[in-house]
Amino acid sequence: MEEKSISQRLQKVIAGAVVDSGAELGRQEIKLEHPELSEHGDYSTNVALAMNGGRL
Repeated sequence: MEEKSISQRLQKVIAGAVVDSGAELGRQEIKLEHPELSEHGDYSTNVALAMNGGRL
């Protein structure tokens, strides 16, 4: 069985939630990264913008 990093597992769970919601990402890639400021949490993602087609 292949071991996956926590980041890889989180990306898979987030992508699954997007699919389950019925949203389409098109060519948008879900990015998962560590915020510059630790008080902003352990991870951040662009999934909200990706689901909105990159529009603000």
